[in-house]
Amino acid sequence: MNINELVTDKNKMLYDDVKSALKILLRKNAKDDSWGAYINNNTLIIEYGSIINKEECFVHELLHAKCQLDGYKRIKWSISNKDINGYMSILGTAIDNEFQHHKMFKNFTNMGYNPSNFYGYFDSKTRNHILSYLENPDKHIFMIITQYLTLTSAGSEIIFDDLDILKDKFRKITGGSSSKILDCIDYEIDIWKHGNEFDVSKPLKAIFSIIGGAQYTYFSYSEEENLKYGFFTGLPFDADFSNGIVTIKCSS
Repeated sequence: MNINELVTDKNKMLYDDVKSALKILLRKNAKDDSWGAYINNNTLIIEYGSIINKEECFVHELLHAKCQLDGYKRIKWSISNKDINGYMSILGTAIDNEFQHHKMFKNFTNMGYNPSNFYGYFDSKTRNHILSYLENPDKHIFMIITQYLTLTSAGSEIIFDDLDILKDKFRKITGGSSSKILDCIDYEIDIWKHGNEFDVSKPLKAIFSIIGGAQYTYFSYSEEENLKYGFFTGLPFDADFSNGIVTIKCSS
């Protein structure tokens, strides 16, 4: 596939904007049929997969880059004292992806693209995934939040015509005890997607401040396992990174 096949009158302004800041390379995804992108040494590397709605997939990845050029810093590593069996890693990935998507979605539709193609094509698998989760939910609050971020992802009303009903089911998973947290997520995301702020630490601090038992939580903008390049959502703490295991060290 050649970039010239993907650049059109619809997306040329976006393409030129990203290209003015980053070198853009296009290459085949060797692992699967999905699309993805990452920035390395001032180069945007777009890995392509499916040729279904390839222009929309290309634009989606350009918008990720534009979001980061506008000031969004990616969440690449995180820890929390409430983490059990790797939940924090899954949650951190969901947060990073979905918060970017909420910034990107309006730009995608404003360019004249069909909102149903924001993720490349209509993804019925997402709906089936959420319905399957609700049948037998993992009740750890980090997993509830991870799945809720998928349910309320940008453009989710296209996939979920019963969105309000499903949101209510999420609030009943823990007998209503998670409602305040999920309400906070809705509130913070609404502010996030309609505002011009790209500092993701602000909504995350608000959300994690009301998660019981998660007072020691840290998000990093670097893949390095240390506490130098990110932010605490609540109380500051130290951590032991020896022996390949991260252990939170706090006074209480």
